[in-house]
Amino acid sequence: MLIEEPTKRQRSIRQEDRFAKELGGKRNKGSGSWKFRPGDAKTTHELLETKTTTKQSYRLHTDELKQITEEASRSLRTPLFGVTFEQAPFGVEKDWVVVPLSVWRTIQC
Repeated sequence: MLIEEPTKRQRSIRQEDRFAKELGGKRNKGSGSWKFRPGDAKTTHELLETKTTTKQSYRLHTDELKQITEEASRSLRTPLFGVTFEQAPFGVEKDWVVVPLSVWRTIQC
């Protein structure tokens, strides 16, 4: 009996749920596809866009950062960008979060 691999959509939903739970928030139903419900997940203070890849790299474009920044600003939240490397090699965490440097500075203080 063959076990079916999860679809990209199923992997994305699991990733969004995992990030939301880790951050103490909720996944947005429709995954940011509705204008009135931006981002993939949110907490009280953050709005998160997520991407998942089976490759060893992910090319992050400024358009993606601009979009989540504008959406977060409209909802008075901090923009976060999560990336999951599903095939991360041993010793490398598979889930990463990109934050603006100005936000990182406040976390470090």
